[in-house]
Amino acid sequence: MSQSDVKRDVRNSLLFECAWEVANKVGGIYTVIKTKVPVTVSEYGDRYCLIGPLSYKTAPMEVEAQEPTDPHLASTLDALRSAGVKCLQYSRLDEWKGDLWNLAGIPTPPNDHETNETIVFGYIVAWFLGEYVARQLSVAVVAHFHEWQAGLAIPLCRKRHIDVTTVFTTHATLLGRYLCAGSVDFYNNLQYFDVDHEAGKRGIYHRYCIERSAAHCADVFTTVSHITAYESEHLLKRKPDGVLPNGLNVVKFQAMHEFQNLHAAAKAKIHEFARGHFYGHYDFDLENTLYMFTAGRYEYRNKGVDMFIESLARLNFRLKKSGSKTTVVAFIIMPAATHSYTIDALKGQAVTKQLRDTVTEIQNKIGARLFDHAMRSNGEHGTLPTPEDLLSDEDKVLLKRRIFALKRNALPPVTTHNMAEDAADPILNQIRRVQLFNASSDRVKVVFHPDFLNSNNPILGMDYEEFVRGCHLGVFPSYYEPWGYTPAECTVMGIPSITTNLSGFGCFMQDLIERPQDEGCYIVDRRSQSVEDSVSQLTDNMFAFVTKTRRQRINQRNRVERLSPLLDWKNLGIEYSKARQLALRRAYPDAFYGAEGEEEEFDFSSGMERMMPNSVPASPRFKMSGIATPGDIGTLTEEMQSLGTSDYRGYGWPATADDEEEGYPFPLVMKVRSRANSVMSGASTPGGGKSNSLSEGDLRKADAALSYVHNVQGDGLNWLEVQWATWYLWIGNPILATGLMSFLLHEIVYFGRAIPWIIVDAIPYFRKWKLQPNKIPTAAEQWACTKQVLFSHFTVELPVIWLFHPMAEMFGMSTWQVPFPSWQAILPQVAFFFVFEDMFHFFAHQALHWGPLYKHIHKIHHQYPAPFGLAAEYAHPAEVFILGTGTILGPILYTMFRRDLHIFTMYIWITLRLFQAVDAHSGYDFPWSLQHILPFWSGAEHHDFHHMAFVNNFSTSFRWCDRIAGTDHKYRAYRARLDAAKKAGLSAEEYAKMEEKLNAEAEREGVEAEKIAENVTWGKTKDQ
Repeated sequence: MSQSDVKRDVRNSLLFECAWEVANKVGGIYTVIKTKVPVTVSEYGDRYCLIGPLSYKTAPMEVEAQEPTDPHLASTLDALRSAGVKCLQYSRLDEWKGDLWNLAGIPTPPNDHETNETIVFGYIVAWFLGEYVARQLSVAVVAHFHEWQAGLAIPLCRKRHIDVTTVFTTHATLLGRYLCAGSVDFYNNLQYFDVDHEAGKRGIYHRYCIERSAAHCADVFTTVSHITAYESEHLLKRKPDGVLPNGLNVVKFQAMHEFQNLHAAAKAKIHEFARGHFYGHYDFDLENTLYMFTAGRYEYRNKGVDMFIESLARLNFRLKKSGSKTTVVAFIIMPAATHSYTIDALKGQAVTKQLRDTVTEIQNKIGARLFDHAMRSNGEHGTLPTPEDLLSDEDKVLLKRRIFALKRNALPPVTTHNMAEDAADPILNQIRRVQLFNASSDRVKVVFHPDFLNSNNPILGMDYEEFVRGCHLGVFPSYYEPWGYTPAECTVMGIPSITTNLSGFGCFMQDLIERPQDEGCYIVDRRSQSVEDSVSQLTDNMFAFVTKTRRQRINQRNRVERLSPLLDWKNLGIEYSKARQLALRRAYPDAFYGAEGEEEEFDFSSGMERMMPNSVPASPRFKMSGIATPGDIGTLTEEMQSLGTSDYRGYGWPATADDEEEGYPFPLVMKVRSRANSVMSGASTPGGGKSNSLSEGDLRKADAALSYVHNVQGDGLNWLEVQWATWYLWIGNPILATGLMSFLLHEIVYFGRAIPWIIVDAIPYFRKWKLQPNKIPTAAEQWACTKQVLFSHFTVELPVIWLFHPMAEMFGMSTWQVPFPSWQAILPQVAFFFVFEDMFHFFAHQALHWGPLYKHIHKIHHQYPAPFGLAAEYAHPAEVFILGTGTILGPILYTMFRRDLHIFTMYIWITLRLFQAVDAHSGYDFPWSLQHILPFWSGAEHHDFHHMAFVNNFSTSFRWCDRIAGTDHKYRAYRARLDAAKKAGLSAEEYAKMEEKLNAEAEREGVEAEKIAENVTWGKTKDQ
């Protein structure tokens, strides 16, 4: 029976994960593999095996020699050992190179040592897998390969028909890394590169062919980020099936509530370095000093060091110009070729240590003398020691010597090491160009440390993790960064960071979180704007961070640390499970269907515990569903698979005693996306985070999170906030939920405020406060007005309101998110909207009184010289749109510039604006009306005159625009005559007649003014 006829068990499949960096640390893939192991073992148990090259330098520290318990694995290894594999003899290298040429047409140069190692490793892995599946015939085997060095085995397995299902993950494309390092406009020209020519020109064509063949031969092809998926689609010519984000073992970094204390302790050590490096040249206040850093491989352009240094120079200029007292010390930690430490750097730390030792010694002596003097006082008062008794002349001389030794005349060194090629070093050359020489007047100091950090370092004796904890901000403005572990490590250690939307980590956070900058994860746009704009944005971000108070920085570190669960393998590991199951479905489709052709439901749970994050947030939000990132394996391009979250291995792992029944609610506002939209999006969908609806699973989980907040943490959200979120969850579509709520709010408030005035008009008692008591609207007028208002509402306002949610999202307005902003934030925003709308209305209203516009548009609103509440929006649809623009334009402009407006604030503003509009048209002036409390408020008596006299009083809420422009002179004359009549002591009847007479005069003048306006045409009157 051939292997192809074997029916393998896909539910208990075996997993071989293969990478060049298994127990062999070279780069970030080592971290990916090592930190993911606990999660994978919890899923597969002893059915999981890692395969890597044997390195005698690293293996003894990484692995413990054991004999396999699986008999098939043991016999397979014996077969390989019998062929001399353990000895790593290269006797078959030329044979395998020839086979590779015949198999795939891939040429291999003779002197490329790395490719030779790759060929040997790939052929041995394929050999191993072939031997194993020939012995193990009952269980499906999944082989997951990372990067091109391990991926050579994939086309070999395909060519030899080895019965394994394969997954290939590229963490960065070879050609992409070379192209970006060559200063090309990479992302704008990605689809135009002649990949074969570019690879050949750089001497990596053979490596590129290996990588491309692995991508095309794998059952499932994945990348670590959306940006790399987009890159792979064009360079490797296969669209990835999904994205597997890199995670971290958060427990390793987790400090619970101690991380702020760890920051303070580590910062104290950096203070010690700063004293030794800068003091003696000059001094600055360390308590008002912030530490920034960038770190990684020495890739000057790819890592964005060029942008970082330029932004530091601009930050230095802005801090000096603003008179800031804050000092910024910026570290660049990138290993480079060096000879030794600089003498200045060593001397600074040495003399500082000497001074500290001397001060400690003198302290001990003073303590001993003070104790001795106190003992010899025999309990008598008035025998306290003098300074001369405690500090001897010898101590003074020694202390002076140590202080004098600190004095240095030159500027503090920029670098801590003597560079092997100082004159040609790109970092040092740019520092020279921007003149960041650590002058005493500079607010930004630069320290270039071209070596790895370790605790034995005589200058900066700290391990990298400890150093990161002591800094205030990590800056990683990378141009080419498929993932980016450095900002991720900052996040799990509670340190804010700046990254870009060209890094995988930046795309991940941007897709997952609304306003990541509020959570301490700043993302610079390096894809859609110019270099100048990107540098300016980075400078703005750093300047904004520097100007924060200590309390604000502490709060931000708390928010950053709460993001840790998003990067935990316990949450991201399920994406690997999804990739493996997809590979099994493609390799063994029949195994997933029953005898009648219906898809069977399998329980893939391994029975192992799935631990939940320990960092419990203070204010929970929505729980992440099984789909971790937009565009991940859960959003595969093949809609035919129809995979839901519950379909995947690992979903539904038993909860521990510490887990909440409904799951873990994350402490931030997550972006939500429709699974229906996701299925068609593919991995390369740019920025693919937003959607118009929530999936059923998201609704269920979010509802559970809300229940948790409301029931368990009752003070987390107030009643209205819970109802608000519940409304959005119940509707399930944000556009529908916002549109429906907005329109209903408008109608309820408008008619709810107008109906009481209809009742007031019907009660004769209130006529004494009626501004035009002889003009009461009839029922027919009220009904005609209602029909016109409803027509405008449904033809003009409804479409605008319905489109308001996408428009609000486009400008950055929050909609469904809770909690609401504070009253301290809402009040000034609403005040600004009132002022803006009043000014806009003043000018727009005057324009509508110009002849052609009045005759064809505004005349409808002036049909009633004595307005009533319901007539506030009785107008031509065009007028409703024009004047309504002022109501929404203010919030939109505010959002564009400040980006901190919530639609709840908008609703408060709309409610108050409708109250103002209806009341201004009510026709009543009560003693308790607002204009009698606030003299600058317009009110009904101000606007009533406008309807009666046609001219004057064009503003809505306030009187100052009319007063400044002089468009209230007739109104003030009218009020002066009424006030004079009151002071004349007229009886009520006489005053009423006087008022009626003045009203009639004003109305006649208004009729004449209206006729004049109607006769105006384009540039002249009809009489001309």
